[in-house]
Amino acid sequence: MATIVSFIAAWIGGMVAARIGRRRGAVYALAGLVVVLGLVSAGVAMSAAPPALPERPLSTMEAASFAKQPTWYSFVLPVVGVIGVLAGGGALRRPVGPAESAAPHVP
Repeated sequence: MATIVSFIAAWIGGMVAARIGRRRGAVYALAGLVVVLGLVSAGVAMSAAPPALPERPLSTMEAASFAKQPTWYSFVLPVVGVIGVLAGGGALRRPVGPAESAAPHVP
C-alpha cells in the first residue's frame, strides 16, 4: 500500500512541477532530486544496525517498533518515485510530431 501511495504522491508532484515550471526541465529536476534523496535514504537504511531485541515476549506494537524494511524495498521506492514524477509531469508521453499535429481532425 505504501508503494501505491508513494507513486500517487510522486505523480501529483510531477503534475505540480510541470504546471509551475511550464517546461519539462522542472520535471526532470524533481526526478533527479527524488533519485538523489532516495539513494541517500537507502544508504542510511542499509547502514543502520539491527535493533537489539529484548529477552521477554513482545506485544504486536512493540514488535512493530523493532521491524526493519527489506533492503530491496529501499531501492524500489526511488524508482517508483521517479516513474511517478515523470508520468505526472508528462515526460513519459509520446511527443506529437509535426505531421500529426498539422493533420485535420476527422471525427
